[in-house]
Amino acid sequence: MMKRVASLLVSSLLYSGCAMADGSIVVWMTDSRPGYKKWLETEAAAFKAKHPGVKVSVVQMSPNDAYLKIPAAAAAGGLPDVIWTTYGLAPWLDGMKGGKLADVSDLIDRLGKNRFDEDALKQWSYRGAVACVPVARTPTYLMHRADLFKKAGLAAPESWEDVIRAAQKLNDPANGKYGIAMPGKTDFSPRFAYGMILYSMGGSTFDTQGNPIFESPASIDALKVYKQLYAYSPPGSLNFGFSEIQRALAQGRVAMTISNPSSMATFQRTNRDEGSTLALALPGKVNRTIQNQRGWCIADGKNSQDAKAFVEHLFSTSSFAAYLDAASISSFPVYHDQAAYDQFQASNETVKRFPGATDFIRRHTVGTMPGIDGVGLTPKSGDLISSGQIESAINRMLANDMSEQETAAAMQKETLRLLN
Repeated sequence: MMKRVASLLVSSLLYSGCAMADGSIVVWMTDSRPGYKKWLETEAAAFKAKHPGVKVSVVQMSPNDAYLKIPAAAAAGGLPDVIWTTYGLAPWLDGMKGGKLADVSDLIDRLGKNRFDEDALKQWSYRGAVACVPVARTPTYLMHRADLFKKAGLAAPESWEDVIRAAQKLNDPANGKYGIAMPGKTDFSPRFAYGMILYSMGGSTFDTQGNPIFESPASIDALKVYKQLYAYSPPGSLNFGFSEIQRALAQGRVAMTISNPSSMATFQRTNRDEGSTLALALPGKVNRTIQNQRGWCIADGKNSQDAKAFVEHLFSTSSFAAYLDAASISSFPVYHDQAAYDQFQASNETVKRFPGATDFIRRHTVGTMPGIDGVGLTPKSGDLISSGQIESAINRMLANDMSEQETAAAMQKETLRLLN
């Protein structure tokens, strides 16, 4: 563990904004999909052509690595100049020593405040201002093989009982086929899968007064559904995270998974059989799912003006269209540039193959982040996300170390500890 921390401190010293020479900015992309880095490096070169005195260095990592590297970077002397992150982490970044965020109200005004979704600006609000520049919301859905459902005589699932029955019927371990891929790894995927089930059943992780309610009947019911579905997941699913569940779906090993719409892009690239089709569903009582908003946070430091100029460049029509293509329907924009969106719709291969997907996403994006849904943006919201208390408890439940009730109690206890 000490070697791991030391390694993170060294890498943070190398990559944090304060370690770079004048005229250079460092951008952390906290999403490990390769399309994002390619897009950012292309835009960094285009920006440098217009601003020869400014070099942009792009560093890519997974969200889980970012949870460790961000505090290490702050401890080493400061945050990188620009960070792509979820809205719940913004106050966490701003509150840590060496982590103060720049005021981006001037940048939002230049981009056009009326071009951002009002809901997005509200969700990113912290201490009377918008903490970072909102870009997109990433919802979570049930992804299912519509062709396999049709072949088996199954209708599109409308309830979690339907999903469980479909997983059972489509489960064929003897032939290496399974009903559904459920994540068990301690990355963010179990949080989102549990949250999507919970929200669509009408539940929440906090009440309206900001008190955690992980032991509510709805939460325990959601955990029961999770565990029932896990019985039809492939062997080794305790080590399945975001990449593994998407890969299992794309390779035809499973008929369903719970993930964001980037699963469709992975499927489109991997499974070229046009007869294999995917559809999105939101089973449950209410039209509510996970909505993980992502955006650009800018560190308050000597490079903040150059950093703002680079982020502003990323909102130009050509760059924003390229971002949408890199995201490939995993995220739905909260910034409105119709020309960029039209370019994306006309050129993206995933949209062409699944033409109804973007309309479904547009109609089903209501929700928030499980674990902070009743807290909002506070310095504690970063701890509630980065601590992994939901993911760890679900991992133990799936390993048969805890019952659903014990799992709910563990999440409740750890959340209360983090809040106090």
